[in-house]
Amino acid sequence: MTTATTADWQRLRRTVKGPLLGPGDPGFRSGSEPFNKRHTTIRPAGVLSVVDADDVREAIRWALDNCIPVVPLQASLQQTGGGHP
Repeated sequence: MTTATTADWQRLRRTVKGPLLGPGDPGFRSGSEPFNKRHTTIRPAGVLSVVDADDVREAIRWALDNCIPVVPLQASLQQTGGGHP
C-alpha cells in the first residue's frame, strides 16, 4: 500500500542524483513498461534510474520509510530482480 505524499516524492527527488519519474512525467510509461508482458497491468508509483550506490541506498531507505515496495529492474535486460505482488 502506497503511503507516500507528494512532499515525500519531492524529498526523494531532491535526495537522489538519478531521474525519478512519476505517472504523467515524460518517459514514465516507457520506463515502467515490463519486459514480461504478463505484468502489463501493474504500474509502479515511480521509476528511479539510479546513478550510483548512494542512489540505491537512499531509494531503499525512502521506500522503507514510506511503505513503498521496491522491485529492482536490470535495465540492460529489463528483468525484475523480484516478483510483483
